[in-house]
Amino acid sequence: MVNAQLLPDATDVVSLPGWLRFSSLTSLAQAAAFYQKQIPLMGWQLQGNPTISDILVLLDYTQGVRTMKVIITAGQAGTTVRIIEN
Repeated sequence: MVNAQLLPDATDVVSLPGWLRFSSLTSLAQAAAFYQKQIPLMGWQLQGNPTISDILVLLDYTQGVRTMKVIITAGQAGTTVRIIEN
């Protein structure tokens, strides 16, 4: 299972080994700020610069040989967050 904190208003949560997806009414910018703060507190290091646009945020992290990708997309009814851990 992915060991990442959910946004407080997470709904439609799907959690599988190495993969987490959920919906949220949290804005794209707020969700990105949340994960940019929370993931490093878990010992992960941000790799490169985040990709940030009006509809998409991509955050890449490493922890030793492990990788984590946080993908946040904006939609009409909030955001969708996907976290993939290898």
